[in-house]
Amino acid sequence: MTAAKFGSFFMKIRSTKFKKKKIKINDRLELYKLSHALVIHEAQAQWNVSALFVLANSVLAGFIGTNLLQTNKPQPEILTLKILVGIGLTLTILWFFSNLRTSNWYRFRMAQAKQREPDGWMLFNDDAENESKGDTIIIKEEEYNLSRFFCHNLCFNISNLTIVTLMCIIFIVFYLYLFAHLGLLK
Repeated sequence: MTAAKFGSFFMKIRSTKFKKKKIKINDRLELYKLSHALVIHEAQAQWNVSALFVLANSVLAGFIGTNLLQTNKPQPEILTLKILVGIGLTLTILWFFSNLRTSNWYRFRMAQAKQREPDGWMLFNDDAENESKGDTIIIKEEEYNLSRFFCHNLCFNISNLTIVTLMCIIFIVFYLYLFAHLGLLK
């Protein structure tokens, strides 16, 4: 769909009151396709931003960690480490709030796609929704279950968004520990 077509389609949909019965089938299908594309976009944005923050934090934490292992540092290098720990903590807090915001956008786009999904498709509703909650879904005699984590019989229902939040918290604790180690928290 070109930008001009999207703009005219969006304005047509926006100017109509959205009621499932008043929109033509083709328009509803186009709206669903757009909603599906936005879900994919938000998921990619979530992971691209998280990958950037993980890379930045890992490089920074590695640099700080290797320099802390060396003893008898001159004073300017300790000051540099304190500044880097402050930057790392600030970076991680920004990541945490950015993750919350992009997660909310992702959930919003998922809700839109579920609302606009044609009846009986079950791509976002029904089976897919139940599987994401940890239920076992059987399709053509094969079981699918997303809650299995670590091994086949040990089940946890931890979403990818929760894992990213936990990573943020781990980095925050790491930087706070470094603040305490460097004597900044007294």
